[in-house]
Amino acid sequence: MPRKRIPRALRRAVLGASPTCHWCGGQRGPWDCDHLIPHAQGGETTRENLVASCRSCNRRRQAKPSGRILEWVKYTERQIRQIMTASLAR
Repeated sequence: MPRKRIPRALRRAVLGASPTCHWCGGQRGPWDCDHLIPHAQGGETTRENLVASCRSCNRRRQAKPSGRILEWVKYTERQIRQIMTASLAR
């Protein structure tokens, strides 16, 4: 399936004035529009299937099917806990 650019108006509607990452809750960009059902899995480029995503989360998530998103989120949470534990131990 060839990729198409997300229309500017749709991108603005998804990201809004002050975006928050759908995956990590972060508020730092750069920002991407991410498909909930990945484009590679047949997900459409519609407002209902797009969320704001920081570029870091979007790159890590790649085209994982919806059922595997929770694995990715748990992995990220584990990493965050390790970093916080190490920084508090100093």
